[in-house]
Amino acid sequence: MRRQGRIVFTRLSVPFHLRQEHDRRGGRDLRRWVARVPDGVVRVLAGREPIGKAGRLAWHVSVSIAKSPGVLERAFRRPTDREFRAACDLVADVRKWSEEETDGLIRHAFEVER
Repeated sequence: MRRQGRIVFTRLSVPFHLRQEHDRRGGRDLRRWVARVPDGVVRVLAGREPIGKAGRLAWHVSVSIAKSPGVLERAFRRPTDREFRAACDLVADVRKWSEEETDGLIRHAFEVER
């Protein structure tokens, strides 16, 4: 269990089909966490993915809010800034993040090259 602010995250195993797809695309170190919030569950999926032509691996974090921690459960609201920052802080060795702007219910952050 990792505590980020008042949000307490618990690390879960990554389902085989997600890990297999991630590895097939050249990714590594796939991790999954969940935390209870008053109206549901914060779900975090983080992994290193190849970027650019050189294939350097960089962290990618996806954060969503659902009613249950299941990977097939649909997100119902966009994570707040506080929930999003707490989720990104789980990947301790990354200092700078760049958020991908989307209008969807899932927020994405990518490691900024050092």
